[in-house]
Amino acid sequence: MPHRPAAGRRTAKVRLTALIFVLVLAVVLIAVGIYGLVRGPGTSPTPHESRPTASATAASRAPAPTPTVPALPVTANAKIFALDSALALFDWDTTTGLDVTDYEHPLIADADPTGQNTPGLLTDLTGYFPTEDEWDQLRDYQTRQWLTITSLTIPGSWGEAVRASHGQIHDGVIGYTITGTRHRAGVWTGKPITSSEKVAFTVFLACPPETKHCAVLRLSELNNPLH
Repeated sequence: MPHRPAAGRRTAKVRLTALIFVLVLAVVLIAVGIYGLVRGPGTSPTPHESRPTASATAASRAPAPTPTVPALPVTANAKIFALDSALALFDWDTTTGLDVTDYEHPLIADADPTGQNTPGLLTDLTGYFPTEDEWDQLRDYQTRQWLTITSLTIPGSWGEAVRASHGQIHDGVIGYTITGTRHRAGVWTGKPITSSEKVAFTVFLACPPETKHCAVLRLSELNNPLH
């Protein structure tokens, strides 16, 4: 029987090796395909998909911030403090979800630091703010109120009052009389309505050197100011 040349044997061996490689590769691909079918589709997001982050989810569920009433300024300037105190007495809005006590709080928070005049101040505030029952009625009409100040001056009789106190009115205690217009706006039977009224009152303060910063002591009766 004739023998094949060595070159022919080497060619056949190369072909057989290549065939074996192709068969092994095919088996591997089939196995990978079957594994993919059993495993199911990948769970990682595609480039067009993104998972919401924990912070984004928390932000979407976060409640709306609760409105607050600004605090009175921490200042030693009596005139500035009197001005802001006067506005705090009259500026309120029943549609914000806040209660009347929320609007009273800044004035009470900056009351006499000794506490001696605080009970009197609480009584004074009842002449400026609606009662809780009145507030509920005003809320039904979506009522808001604000003050336009015309003048803010030290009463002409203040010097005489200080002298007559024989040292009971200390340095730093002062009164400011404010005049202006109180405005109200609301809704009545579906239609907007407004009203305005002239007002006058006196704010009594304690400022340095009597206190570290200005505080509200007392209020005059509304429309019965110190002249």
